[in-house]
Amino acid sequence: MKKLALIAALLGLTSFVQANELVPFVGSCKTIDSNNEFLTDRYNEIPMAGGPSVIRTVEGEFVNGMGKIYVDPKGKGYTVIIEFKELGKSCVLLMGDDFAPIVTGDPT
Repeated sequence: MKKLALIAALLGLTSFVQANELVPFVGSCKTIDSNNEFLTDRYNEIPMAGGPSVIRTVEGEFVNGMGKIYVDPKGKGYTVIIEFKELGKSCVLLMGDDFAPIVTGDPT
């Protein structure tokens, strides 16, 4: 299962830190087309939302890209990626299950 593999990788590469410190992690980067095909063909996830985004490296640099959320409408799996068009690359930042809106306040 892709979620368990990602969790295992992150647990092996991250450490618990105090508030306001960066946590090092590894994103899986491939060509934009390769990641799109992988998410669509293997996990039935389609692009649902996105917009201009920024990530911060462990060195403290900010990198701009296009953030996208892919969702499997039936299985509720999801993946968040960031695309770097000028490099022709995209990186998987996180994956998860049971994608759903977060509702706050009184639902009535």
